[in-house]
Amino acid sequence: MGSEEVRAGVTLTNLDKPLFDGAEATKRDLVDYLEAVGERLVRQLRDRPLSVLRVRPGQQPFMQKGTGSARTASSEHCSCTRFARNPVKFP
Repeated sequence: MGSEEVRAGVTLTNLDKPLFDGAEATKRDLVDYLEAVGERLVRQLRDRPLSVLRVRPGQQPFMQKGTGSARTASSEHCSCTRFARNPVKFP
């Protein structure tokens, strides 16, 4: 298998790379798992705000606030004030 694939119209790269240092699972393993449970997962998460914690090699973890090009036509915006003084707008 190569290290690049297209699934559901999205180009995925570095699929043979471990998820993190010392992990026995690869990015491909994670994509396969999410593909297998995706429908059930979406049913549970539908209509809930989503936060993404990004962890990149050699960097401190950070919250991803924008969707960039990953935003789909079915994505909606919402605001959340529960844990912030000022409303946080989720794209």
